[in-house]
Amino acid sequence: MRILIGLALAAACWAGGGGFWLTVHSASSALGRETPDAAVLVSAEGCGRPADVKLTGMAEGMVKGERRIVPLEIARTRQAGVWAVKKSGLGEGRWTLAITAGLAGFRTSTEVEWDSDGRYKVVRAARR
Repeated sequence: MRILIGLALAAACWAGGGGFWLTVHSASSALGRETPDAAVLVSAEGCGRPADVKLTGMAEGMVKGERRIVPLEIARTRQAGVWAVKKSGLGEGRWTLAITAGLAGFRTSTEVEWDSDGRYKVVRAARR
């Protein structure tokens, strides 16, 4: 039964041939303001079941001249398929946020440059 559900989810994502991908949104949006510790918001797109997507991530940055790698804290928001990537664990300066999403055996990812002033830029995005 679990295999059938997984195949159904995969079919829902791939039926249009477009796969699924991640879109990065500003934490200063209305939804972001509801999550005060959000660095950025991430949504799963192109999939019939975005709430079933699982997100994980790591951040790499320089803090006081020392390279640091920390796991990202990612929390669901009230909107299905949208997650808040939290600032907790990130210090001052610039960070590269590597975020991966998985659904029914498929994966996609994105990398975001983010600084402690809240500026961000997507530097790599995969669409699968």
